[in-house]
Amino acid sequence: MPVFMEANPIHTIVFPAYKAHTFHRINVEYLAPLQAMRRDGIYKTLTKGIRTNLRKIGSEDDVVHSLRPQLENLASHLSLQTLQLVQARQHLHSNLEHLTQTPHPPLTHAASLESINFDQQLQAVETCLFEALYLNEQDYRAHFELGWLYLFLLGKLPEASAHFALASQQAQTADPQFAVFALRHLADTQYGLGHYSDAIETALQGLYQQAQPDLEQVYECARYLAIAGEHSQATQRLAKIVITSPVYYVQAQAEPDFAHNAEVTALLQDLRNLHLHKIQQQARLQWQSSKSAQFALPDRIDAQQIFKQISQQHLEVLDGLPYVTLSQRAQQISELMVLSSEQRILQTLQQRAQHYAQLAQHKRDKWQWINKIGGFCLHSASILLLASIMFYVMKSLLSAFGLGLLVGVDTFITWLFTGMFFLGCLGVVLFQFAPLGIKKLLRKQLELDNTYQLLQT
Repeated sequence: MPVFMEANPIHTIVFPAYKAHTFHRINVEYLAPLQAMRRDGIYKTLTKGIRTNLRKIGSEDDVVHSLRPQLENLASHLSLQTLQLVQARQHLHSNLEHLTQTPHPPLTHAASLESINFDQQLQAVETCLFEALYLNEQDYRAHFELGWLYLFLLGKLPEASAHFALASQQAQTADPQFAVFALRHLADTQYGLGHYSDAIETALQGLYQQAQPDLEQVYECARYLAIAGEHSQATQRLAKIVITSPVYYVQAQAEPDFAHNAEVTALLQDLRNLHLHKIQQQARLQWQSSKSAQFALPDRIDAQQIFKQISQQHLEVLDGLPYVTLSQRAQQISELMVLSSEQRILQTLQQRAQHYAQLAQHKRDKWQWINKIGGFCLHSASILLLASIMFYVMKSLLSAFGLGLLVGVDTFITWLFTGMFFLGCLGVVLFQFAPLGIKKLLRKQLELDNTYQLLQT
């Protein structure tokens, strides 16, 4: 099948009408080799498809950014599959060219595909594929390409189902892997026809033919089971893959086939709660080994209570985060909860130390006048001391020169010394006065500051 797709046909392939314009990976698995898509192109198509599905249910398409690692791995897988399909198709075309060396008008006419419109191109391709089957009825790849043409471009689902069935049967011996690929498309076609029981049977047949089936096959089977009313089996199969890859959790949220399935909805919610519980458990284990949890904090600060408060605040935020973030960032979130608790403890220590310092300063300011009186008394006592010394020196000099003593000088000096002693003692007492309770406040402040420095280091 030549590459001639236009923008509108590609959109109808990626978002087919028979699936309510919902994107699934199978929609691009054969489109990629037809369009010679590279890994980047496949990644962009996958991203666009999932984002469009999420927008239909009103979900934030930013979730897709969290799926980048998984989508890149998926794009690499599809790129490898694309390369294999391209090589197989080239081998098919080389065989056709070898078989059609004799004049065959349809194949000769197919060489001028570029000069005709899209409908004529489809007709020419259909004619070429019919001629390939005329030359070799066992050409399972020609059957597959014809079925794909009917399914995605011509909308002839019954004809597509018939050709996919023939392709899967004929490829069983020669190429079992391609037979499974054809069975998946057959089940997809039967789903589009509303033959849900047949789709389930075909999907299960493809699963049983592989020792390790692809997760996408299991997801497709779960869809068919759900739309057929087999909710329990659909939930069981879906649970196996959404735990393995968050891509399918996101897909299941936007899947129309699961929209009114209470069991699937409960499963998705249970998985979300499971990851929340896992984050809490990891945070508790990390918290128990942290220094803040083992250290006896002063001033009756309860580290466990602070951790519980921080955990509750984080859980309220986690309720609004997408499942992808919870599943991929569980370790980081738990570490953040512990780190936030430690920072809150340091903040509490610092705030209380500052609070006690402010209370102590307030008490000092309130009773500062007593200290000022004490200072004034000490200052007065020092003046009296100097005066006493001066009079004593003057008395000694007068005595040395044989002059008469001043009347009452000894009594005056005694009074000066007495006043100095009294004012000095009173000044010392008043100057050292500390308000009631200030020492306790300062002691608490010191304990809090020391603990803060210890935990910070």
